[in-house]
Amino acid sequence: MSRKQIDPNFADEHIRQAIEDYDPMLTTDDANVSLIREKIIAAIESGKAPYFRFDRPDHILPAIKAANLPLKAEIQNALRDAWVASSYQRCAAYNEAVLDEARAGGYVDLGSSQLFLGIIQRLGQQHGWAPNAKGTAELAQASEAETRQRLIQSITQGKDSFQIYGRVPGESTYLRTFPASSLDDPAVTLEKLRELDAAAADVRRKRGMDRDEIRADLQQRSDEARGTRIFRPGDRTELDIEVRYKDGAGNALEIVGDGPKSKPAAGPMDRSVPVAESAKQLFVDPTTGAYYTPLAIKKLFTTNPKLIRTMLRTDLAFTNRLLNAGN
Repeated sequence: MSRKQIDPNFADEHIRQAIEDYDPMLTTDDANVSLIREKIIAAIESGKAPYFRFDRPDHILPAIKAANLPLKAEIQNALRDAWVASSYQRCAAYNEAVLDEARAGGYVDLGSSQLFLGIIQRLGQQHGWAPNAKGTAELAQASEAETRQRLIQSITQGKDSFQIYGRVPGESTYLRTFPASSLDDPAVTLEKLRELDAAAADVRRKRGMDRDEIRADLQQRSDEARGTRIFRPGDRTELDIEVRYKDGAGNALEIVGDGPKSKPAAGPMDRSVPVAESAKQLFVDPTTGAYYTPLAIKKLFTTNPKLIRTMLRTDLAFTNRLLNAGN
C-alpha cells in the first residue's frame, strides 16, 4: 500500500475513534492525529507494516500508545481548576489517582471541574493526602469545632443548663446556673470553655462529698480569695510542737512528734511585721537589748513557752548556739 492509496480523512476518522475507545480523556486534535497517521504511513512504506488497515482498531492501538498523547485541553483546564479549589496538594501520584477514578466511574462530563473536585476531596479524605494551605486552615477550624463540642458536652452533660461556683465581693461562694445555649456564643473562647469545664467538674465533685469535706473545701476557697488563712478553732500551727534536749548534745534541743498539721499564714503573731525584722528581734532579750543568755532561754520554757517554740521553728541551729554560748 502506497501513500497515494490512503485517504487521510478516512485514516484520521478511524484514528480518532480508536483513541476515544482506548481513553476518552486523551486529545484527538488534528496535530496529534496527523502525527500518528504519518508514523503509520512511514511504517507501511518502510515495509514494517505491509498489511496495515486503518479500519482495524487493533492495528492503530500500538501507534496510539507510542504517541503518549496528552489530555484534552478542556479536561486539563477542569483538572487544574479542581486542584486549585481543593483542600489537597497536587502531585503526579494524586493526579493519576484522580484520573483513574474518573475513568473507572464512567462519567459523561469529563470536562467538569466540579466532577474532579468531588473526586479529589473524596480520595484525599480516604487516603490522608497532604493538605494544602486551604486544607490546613480547614483542618484547624474543624479541630477547633470538635474541641468546642467536646467541652460543651462535658460542661452540660447533655442537659439544658449547667452550674458553677460564683463569687461576689463580701459574700460567700454560691452556685450559679447558666443555660447551655450560652456556650454557643462565639465570644466564648476555647480557653473560657476549658475554665468552665473545670468549674462544672468541681461542682459535680463536691456533690459527692460529705458535709465536713464540703466545709473544708469552702474554707480553703475563702482563704484563697482573701489571700490569707484565718486561724480557726481546732487548727494546729507551727507553734504546736514538742521540744526536748537532744541526746548526747549538751544543751542542744530538737523537735519531736509529727509537727503541725497545718501551717497557716495567719496566727497569734502579728503577720504585718516584716519577716526579716521579726526574725532579727526574736532572739534579742528586751530587758538587756542583747541576745538571750543560755539561762534566759531556759527560763523561757516556763515563762514564755510560745516564744521559745517560735525561736526553735525560726532558727533551731541559732537557738542551740545561744544555749551553748557559755560552754
